[in-house]
Amino acid sequence: MKNVFRFAAAAAVMMTAILYSCQKDVAGNDATNPDQPHPVTIYLTDHQTPVFDSVFIDLQRLDWKQALRVYEQIRTLAPDDDSARKNIIELNLRMAQPDKALSELENYINHLESQNKGELAITFLEELVKDHDDQPLLKRTLAAQLHQMGRTSEAVPLLDVLGEILVERGDREGAIDVINQIVLMNPHNVEDYRQLLKQLRGG
Repeated sequence: MKNVFRFAAAAAVMMTAILYSCQKDVAGNDATNPDQPHPVTIYLTDHQTPVFDSVFIDLQRLDWKQALRVYEQIRTLAPDDDSARKNIIELNLRMAQPDKALSELENYINHLESQNKGELAITFLEELVKDHDDQPLLKRTLAAQLHQMGRTSEAVPLLDVLGEILVERGDREGAIDVINQIVLMNPHNVEDYRQLLKQLRGG
C-alpha cells in the first residue's frame, strides 16, 4: 500500500510538472518579469518525506507563477517538505507578494509548532534570513520566534540592527514597528527603547 501511495503521489507531481512545462519557447525572455517563462529547476531532497524521496523534477521552461503552482501541489501532498515551503516563500517574494510569503511562512511555522518542532522553525527562518538579508519581514518573524522560544536576548539585537537600517533608509514607520516589537518583548533596557520610540514618533 505504501509503495502504491508513493508512486501515485510522485506521478501526480510529475504530471503537473509536465503539464506546466508544455509551452512554446519564447525568444528574448526577461528573467526579471514574472509573466515571462523563466528556467526553474525543482529538487525534492527532503529525505524525511518518503513520498518524494529521490524524486527529481527538471522544468526547463517554467515561469514563476507556474512554478509556484507546482510547489504548492508538492506542499499539499508533503506538508513537511521544507524545500517546497522555502521555494513558495521565495517565489512570492520575487513576485512582490510579501503578504502571501508571510502567510506561507506563518502557516509552516504553525505546522512545525504543532509537532513541537520550534527549534526547526528557527533553523528554517535563519536560512531564509541568510538568503534574503534585505527582507525585514523575515527578520521580524525570526525575532518573534526567538522570543517565543525564550531567546529574547538574541531577538532584541536582531531587531535593533534592523531598526537602524530602516531609519537609514528613511523608513520611519517601519522602524517604529520594529522598535515597538522590541518594547513588547520587555527587555531589561526597555525604557531606552521607549524613549527611542518617542523620538521616532516626534514626541
